[in-house]
Amino acid sequence: MVMDRDLGDASNFLCQQHRPEFIWRKDWQNHPNGANAVNEIIYVAEEPGLLEVRWAKLSGAENTSWVDGHVEAHTGCGRVVALTPSQARERFACVGLPVSHTDKPHGFALQIRVRDLRAAERILSENGIMHGETARGVAVAPEAAGNTIIEFVE
Repeated sequence: MVMDRDLGDASNFLCQQHRPEFIWRKDWQNHPNGANAVNEIIYVAEEPGLLEVRWAKLSGAENTSWVDGHVEAHTGCGRVVALTPSQARERFACVGLPVSHTDKPHGFALQIRVRDLRAAERILSENGIMHGETARGVAVAPEAAGNTIIEFVE
């Protein structure tokens, strides 16, 4: 394993599953909340360009770009996104950001696609899970999700 001293808290792990039938089982893919994909893994970085360089190497420069002042890389099955701290605070103002003990770039949120956003929100409410509405969907508060944000979108 190669450690990047500047990006040690923003690790990326890649692997190939040689026996996908052990992972992609239909009986494990029917979630009550309707989740059916991971759309984004979201990082916060004072300098998103540091992650742009890494992601361009992993996903290709043609799949990595600046969009509305932040960096996105398309991985082939979703996106990794790097927001500045102010962008992160604005995007998730409804739930607040997770507690952080570092100024280094690090992941802090997952965006999950669901079949029916209102059904997912109803399940959160019925189970007393703290959440709020974002511009894109519904986010679970970090204190209810292991110090991360889980944003559900359609």
